[in-house]
Amino acid sequence: MIELGDVKGVDLPVREVDRVLVAGDTGRKPALRGFTTMVDLGDGEFLVGYSLARDHHATPPMGFMTTRSLDEGKTWGESFALGAFPGYNVTGCLGLMRCPDGSIMCNLAKTYYPAWRQYQSVSLSEPHVVATMRPFGEAGPRRFDHFVVRSWDKGYNWTPLDYPLDLFPIGEWSTHATGNSGPYELSDGRWMWSVEGLIRDDNRRVGGVTYSSDKGFTWSPVKLIFDLPYASAGEQRIMKLDERRFLSYTRMDPLVRGERWEYGRNVVHFSLSEDEGETWSEPWKGNFVGSGSPELHRLNDGSFIIIYRDMDPDRHGVNVSYSQDEGRTWRFAGQLCGPAVGTTRLPGYELGYPVSLRVSSGQIFVVYYGPWRDGNADVVGVYLEDLS
Repeated sequence: MIELGDVKGVDLPVREVDRVLVAGDTGRKPALRGFTTMVDLGDGEFLVGYSLARDHHATPPMGFMTTRSLDEGKTWGESFALGAFPGYNVTGCLGLMRCPDGSIMCNLAKTYYPAWRQYQSVSLSEPHVVATMRPFGEAGPRRFDHFVVRSWDKGYNWTPLDYPLDLFPIGEWSTHATGNSGPYELSDGRWMWSVEGLIRDDNRRVGGVTYSSDKGFTWSPVKLIFDLPYASAGEQRIMKLDERRFLSYTRMDPLVRGERWEYGRNVVHFSLSEDEGETWSEPWKGNFVGSGSPELHRLNDGSFIIIYRDMDPDRHGVNVSYSQDEGRTWRFAGQLCGPAVGTTRLPGYELGYPVSLRVSSGQIFVVYYGPWRDGNADVVGVYLEDLS
C-alpha cells in the first residue's frame, strides 16, 4: 500500500495523526455506508450525512442517515434517518450544506429503477436479489425526484418534503456544496450554488452554477461551466479563493458506463472565475483520474491538496495530490486508504467521497467511506496535520 509521503520527489504536505469511526458495523448485517457529506455547525459541532444501503444504488431501500459530533469529530452519536421510503433509494446527493444565513439545506434524491417491477418479491436474507443497475436501456431511465429540505436548528428538525425541484429538463441533477463548497453569498447578496445534471438524451452530464436572490428558496436557470463532448461531468465542487475569485472542479466520467477511465479524457477538470461566478475560464485538465467526489482543501501556505477516489487501476484507493499553483499543476502525494476487495460490483474502487473541515487545533478533519469489503463499508474520519 502507498502511504502519504512515500512518493519520491514530493515534499510531504500533510501527515495523518489519528483516525476515528464515524459510523460503522454495529454487529448486525453488513451494509454499505457511503456517499458522505459534512457540515461544520460551529462550537465544535459537526453533522455528517451518509447513505445506508446493501449495495451501490441497486437494491432498494437505501436511506439517508445523519450522525452528530459535539467534540470536533472525536466521538459520534447514534445515526438517525433523515429520509427513507419503501421501494426507493434515497440519498443526500452529497448536498448536506450550511447556508450563508446559518441554516442547513439538504438535497434529497428519491429514485427507483423501473426494472424492479419484474420482481414479485425480494428476499431480505443473503443472497438477496440485486437488480441490474440500468439507468438507461430497455428498462427505461432511472426515475429521480429531488427535494430540498431545510433546517434552522442545526439539523435536528427539517421541513417536510414539498414539490420536487427541477433544475434540468429531464429532472436528474445533484449538488455537491458540502463542507466548504458553498452555497456562497456574493457581494450583491445573491447565493451561488454548484449543481450538475443530465440535459441531453445522450446521458452526458454537465456542471455549472445557479443563483438565488431569496436566500435559497428559488433558483435561477443553470449557468454551465463544464459541457464537454468527450466526458461526462459530475460531482462538481467550488472553492472560494478570495472576494472575487472562485475555483470550480469536477470529475469527468467516460461517456459510456463501463468504459475504461483514460488520462486523456477522464482526469479531474478545473475552471476559474475572477468575477464572482459571472464568467468562467476554459476548463483545464489535472493529471489524475479522480472520482468519488474529489475534495479540494487549501493548506496554510496557500497550496492545495485534493483527495479523491483514484480510478487508476494501478493505485485504487483514496488518494491525495498536491498543487502549489492554484490547481494548474499537480503531483501525486500518497494514499489515505487502499482499495476495496471482495465486492461483486465495482471491484477495487467502492470507497471515497471525502469532505474536509478544519478543527480548532488547525488539523484537517477528513471524512470518507470505505473501503467496501465483504459487504460492509464504514464511514471513517481521519485527522491530518498541515505541514505546509
